[in-house]
Amino acid sequence: MPTRAPIMSRRTRTTRIPWRGPLALLAAAPLAAAVFTAPSGVSSTAGARPAPRAATAVPAAPAAVLAAASAGTSAGHPYSDPVWYPLQVEAKIDCVRDNPGCPNGHKFWGIDMSPTGQEHKPSNAKVLAMGAGVMHIADAHGDKCTPTTKSSFGTEVWIDHGGGVISRYGHLSRIIGHAGDLVRAGQAIGVVGDTGKASNCGRNFYTDFNVKHHHYGGDGAQLKRLKTCGTSGAVTYPNAVTRYSIFNDVPKRTVLPAPAGGTRCYPTTAPATPRKAGGVTLKRSGSQQLTVRWKAPARSQRVTSVLVELSTYHPTKHRYDVPWNHKFVSLRPGTTAQKFGKLIKNRNYRARVSFHNAAGWSRYGTWVVAKTR
Repeated sequence: MPTRAPIMSRRTRTTRIPWRGPLALLAAAPLAAAVFTAPSGVSSTAGARPAPRAATAVPAAPAAVLAAASAGTSAGHPYSDPVWYPLQVEAKIDCVRDNPGCPNGHKFWGIDMSPTGQEHKPSNAKVLAMGAGVMHIADAHGDKCTPTTKSSFGTEVWIDHGGGVISRYGHLSRIIGHAGDLVRAGQAIGVVGDTGKASNCGRNFYTDFNVKHHHYGGDGAQLKRLKTCGTSGAVTYPNAVTRYSIFNDVPKRTVLPAPAGGTRCYPTTAPATPRKAGGVTLKRSGSQQLTVRWKAPARSQRVTSVLVELSTYHPTKHRYDVPWNHKFVSLRPGTTAQKFGKLIKNRNYRARVSFHNAAGWSRYGTWVVAKTR
C-alpha cells in the first residue's frame, strides 16, 4: 500500500511496511525476556479500514478512562506490551497464518485456539488480557453466532497498549468489563464463544487473538512466542511445551497444555514504562513543513525508541483523520525533533510523542496543534 514518508533527519533510517506483510518485530527477543518489541526505524501511513462498530450491549464505564487503577497497572503508567498468552486452559491450536494444516488459512496474523473438550459446546474458558492497557469494545453480539454477520470477529474486545499498539480478542460469548476500563496483564476480559462469522454455529467454540501496530486498522504483527507461567517462573509458548519454536510452525490441532504455573508470575505492580513525553511543541519550519520537538527523557527511563504521530484535520468532515491513517515515525532514543514536509497548505495538523522501553509504551503525550502555510 502506498505511503507518504515525512522528511527525515540524517540520523533516522526509514523503512516502509506492507499492509498485510509480517512485521517480523518479535524475532530478536530472547526467550526469557519480553517477546514483543516496538517497531524501530519505521515511517508509515497505515491504510484506511472501516472503523469498528460502536457496541451498545455493554455500557461504558462511568469515569475518565484512566481514573481507576488496579494491581499491575496505574493511571500514570497504564500500558505494557502484549506479550502474555491469553488462556489458562488446555487448548488446541488451529490456524495462525499458514502453519502446517492451514495452507489456505488466515490472510492476516492471528492465532485461533479452542479449549479442548469444549470445542463443540458452550465454553466457560476465560480470555485474558495480553498486556496492560485501556479496554475497548469493537462489537457486542451477545452470544449470537451468524455465518452471514458482517462482523467476522463477532463479539470483540480490543485493548490499547499505547504507542499505537493494540491487541484484539474475537468470537467471545461474553465480555467481562466495560469500555474504558484500565486492565492489567492477565485480567479476564471475556469468555470463549462462537460469535461472528463462524462456519459451524454451536459446534465451533474458539477465540482468535492478534496484535496490530498503528491502531485498530493498522499493520498486523506476527506473534512468534508469548509468555506464561511455568512451575518455576515465566516461560514462553509454544517452545516450552512443544518441539516448535514459534506459533506459525505448530501444526493445526496440536494441543497446548494449560500453563503449569497459572498466573502467579504475572506482574503485580505498575509497568516500569517511561514517563509521558514533556515539552512537546509543533511549529512551522517552512512552506508546507512542520517540526515536532520534545524534551529528551531521563536516562533512568531506559527509553529504546520514540514514536511521533501526526494527524491531519479534514475541514469538510470537521474532524481529524482516523488513528490508523495517521503518519507514524519511529526514531532512535536521544532524538528530540522530527520534521514533516510536503503537507497540505493552510491546514491544521496535530502531533503527539510517546516513549518506549522494555516494559512498554509511555502514556500518550498531549496533542499539540499547528497550521501550515
